[in-house]
Amino acid sequence: MSNSISYRQGDVLLIKVEDMDKMDDVASTVLAEGEVTGHKHEIINGTVHTRKWYSEPKYVRSTGETTLVHPEHGQIKIDKGLYEVRIQREYDELANRYVAD
Repeated sequence: MSNSISYRQGDVLLIKVEDMDKMDDVASTVLAEGEVTGHKHEIINGTVHTRKWYSEPKYVRSTGETTLVHPEHGQIKIDKGLYEVRIQREYDELANRYVAD
């Protein structure tokens, strides 16, 4: 896995994959939204895929002109390809939860 291509922006990680599970619809371009600040990790000029009734897993399809943006983390240009989206979680004594932004 050392040769894999990935991008990290705050608590959002994109990992390049060859294929994705069958997805039922195209989702919002927002990958994650901060609970505290309301800032969004959002895809520009790409598509986000997910299943109709589930929020995970998500995939981003980049045409080569795709950018991942966030007001505090800046912009990251995403190379052409297909990427699985992973959101960092943090440990809580009661349950696992997404990192609060």
